[in-house]
Amino acid sequence: MNNVLYCGDNLKHLKTLETDSVDLVYIDPPFFSNKQYATIWGDGAEIRQFDDRWIKGESGKYSKDINKYLNWMEPRIKEIYRVLKPTGSFYLHCDDSAVHYLKMLCDDIFGMNRFVNQIQWKRSNAKVSSTKYVDATDYILLYSKNDTYTYNPQYTPLPESIIQSNYTGIEEETGRRYRVAPLENRGDKISELNFPDRGTVKARDTFGFKWTQATLDERLAKNPHLIYWSKNGIANYKVYLDDHKGQSMTNIWTDINNVSSNSSERIGYPTQKPEALLERIIKTSSNEEDIVLDCFGGGGTTMAVAQRLNRQFIGMEVSPTACRLQAERLGLNIQDIIGMPLEVEDIAKLDGWEFQNYVIHLLDAENKKNIKVHERGPDGGIDGRYYEVGIEVKKFKAGRPELDKFHSIMVMKGEKEGIFIALAFSADFRGKVALLKREHGIKVHCFTLEDIIKKKHVATLVDIRSRSGIGKFFEN
Repeated sequence: MNNVLYCGDNLKHLKTLETDSVDLVYIDPPFFSNKQYATIWGDGAEIRQFDDRWIKGESGKYSKDINKYLNWMEPRIKEIYRVLKPTGSFYLHCDDSAVHYLKMLCDDIFGMNRFVNQIQWKRSNAKVSSTKYVDATDYILLYSKNDTYTYNPQYTPLPESIIQSNYTGIEEETGRRYRVAPLENRGDKISELNFPDRGTVKARDTFGFKWTQATLDERLAKNPHLIYWSKNGIANYKVYLDDHKGQSMTNIWTDINNVSSNSSERIGYPTQKPEALLERIIKTSSNEEDIVLDCFGGGGTTMAVAQRLNRQFIGMEVSPTACRLQAERLGLNIQDIIGMPLEVEDIAKLDGWEFQNYVIHLLDAENKKNIKVHERGPDGGIDGRYYEVGIEVKKFKAGRPELDKFHSIMVMKGEKEGIFIALAFSADFRGKVALLKREHGIKVHCFTLEDIIKKKHVATLVDIRSRSGIGKFFEN
């Protein structure tokens, strides 16, 4: 299987995957916390609104009913169970608002005996609270499909306190830090060994050497500095710090920091997880060439890390905005994303803001740094900018009232040029566009969505670029 990205409802796409086909699944679904975020993508060129809210009730408002949340999650987790290989593992990232409910759900689907760990990740430093203990952790539930599953142990570095107290020796010849361990033990049977610098040495009464002569000779051939003689002539051997794998990983992870605002890997996605977190999970529960699935792909971190670690990936994400940015991050073409809206009728079905964002970025996809999309919500009549030229987008046939409003905003801002994109334009809209240019010297470039797809707007963009500086780019 080649690397694949899907755009759209993950339940629909999960059902197309073969049974027992995926080695590892990690998901970071919307938390049951009813939070809302304004998101600034790392390229600085667009702002999107991200709702960490998952389903609307009959009233059209987002539901706070945990049962609806679980009913929404259940068929997706069942499909994840189906597509996992017998040796596969499933990681579910959540917070304290639903971890206990989700564990019961996963126990039911995978079986209680397939629960492996509940990992606690300290994602942030404590903030001040005068009413409760500060929430600073996320939870990651780990399940296996069978008793035998891929597990590559991971280790954390030894604490400095242990290093300083235990590894006190510094080898003169190499500078390596070490501790000493006895070569003689009570109950061992080897009574004497021949050492190059000491000749034949007998073990103490009731003691024996733990190595055979062949083992000693082999190890000394590799490292002639290995033996350490105590002051009273007792043979020991050196245990080197740089040979120590570290401490076995526990289910409490405090050594991975969250993605900070100035991190080089930050793309601006509000729930973006650090690459180090995904690297630990992927290294532990998969091998090279294995298939890693994330059906809540978000900013694409799982896929990016899987790609770097020479794993294959399957990514799924409902937002075309996120899918486009995933493709850019992974070096893929958006045309290759399964389910990505590329035709007029498909793009026109997008949510109002997704439509706005998607269409504005179609203007100049090769030079996205020239584009800014304004945040969802009140925007003062301007949805975005191409260099300093304001852009307005309507997901319907625009008429004279829409142009009058756009013109008023342009006058208020002292601007003489704008771009208007809609599904179609009425005759009176086009009539006033001609009037504004003829009598007031105001240019309103109007393009339908079909014009944008067929690139009929390119000459206008070239003209704008030739006359524009980038200095006013972030003005509203």
